[in-house]
Amino acid sequence: MEKKTLPITYNEIGETLEKFIFPIGGSFKIFDNNMEERYSTTTNPSPVCNIITKKVPQVCQEFIKEMFQEAKKSKEPFTEKCPIGKLVFVIPLRIEETFIGAAIGSIGFASFSRRRRRTLIEIAKKANIAEDKILKIAENEFLNRKYAISEHHKDVFFREIKGKDGLINILNRFMKTLEIKIALKKIKPECRYTYDIANAIEYIVAGNFSQKENIEGTTEEKLILQLIELAKETCRELLEIAMSESIRWKAYHDNLTGLYNRYVLDEEIKKIKELKIAPVAFILVDMDNLKKINDKYGHEMGDKAIYAVGQALKSAVRRNDVVTRIGGDEFVILLPGISEREAKEIISRIEQNVKNARKDFQLPFDLTVSIGYEIIEHPEEADEAIIKADKKMYSCKKCKKEEQKD
Repeated sequence: MEKKTLPITYNEIGETLEKFIFPIGGSFKIFDNNMEERYSTTTNPSPVCNIITKKVPQVCQEFIKEMFQEAKKSKEPFTEKCPIGKLVFVIPLRIEETFIGAAIGSIGFASFSRRRRRTLIEIAKKANIAEDKILKIAENEFLNRKYAISEHHKDVFFREIKGKDGLINILNRFMKTLEIKIALKKIKPECRYTYDIANAIEYIVAGNFSQKENIEGTTEEKLILQLIELAKETCRELLEIAMSESIRWKAYHDNLTGLYNRYVLDEEIKKIKELKIAPVAFILVDMDNLKKINDKYGHEMGDKAIYAVGQALKSAVRRNDVVTRIGGDEFVILLPGISEREAKEIISRIEQNVKNARKDFQLPFDLTVSIGYEIIEHPEEADEAIIKADKKMYSCKKCKKEEQKD
């Protein structure tokens, strides 16, 4: 019945989508226009989803129904956060404007923030699940997305995507690929040669370089397939290089702000001592009222505020100064070869930049920071300088709070 009414089967749609979704650690189900399940990825179930659907199945069922209804109204793929905090994607499936169903899936936890923890704790209470148990399982799932891959797909070459936009780009490429696949089936419905070539190319379009086949033979089809396999090998090598560079960057940088991280700060302090660099100014900066911002506007807005402060610091210092983020709302700046007058000028620029952040980053609130600094003339005083600057910074923060009380 399915083959008579549709130019492509749900199995073919599912197998094509798997090429796009497996490399980003995802899974999905395909439903027909009556919301009957027609295809499911051959992956292991999410450990967190597995527990929750057994205890409170209505949580996921209601969400899937809601997403399916949204898919009926849409012609474009879209994403949404599910009740337990996973990034869910929805693909409306249409053939010549006729809605034939939807693919609904997820790529796991996009992050494991405090807000996500709170969401899981709330669900755990409703489902009568031990909080520490579900948090541990969720954290393991976030850190190791390979949980989803079965023995049939253990050689999947994983890659990262950049947020929702990156996922939407992948889904749009799938929809265009599916459109071409259907058109080819109409032109050459019985041509195995065309299907084999198109199938091999689909892996490259999907950014899926996992499958490696030893293709032998000297026919035209076999030679073209061998060439495609070589192209996949080249793509994989280039992707491995890019991923290696990404890992190296993350080792030295804070992911949210792009500033240097605590490791770099420690290494710079070692360098100051070993190379006997002096004078050096240490400026400690702490955001004011971050907790209030998170509570009132949400953690995404809080992250935007942290990023804005990071950029304010970066644009205030000199080219060779080292700006680091060492904690949630704490920053340390190292300024070698600087006078006290120059240090004060930079602090003034920081304060002005932070003041301008509301307009520059379109924030619904003002930003302020508390600052403390210390200048050393002897390199061995570096560790003590941070402690002194830290005390001055907290003294500044305390004065602000007392002023607000008055």
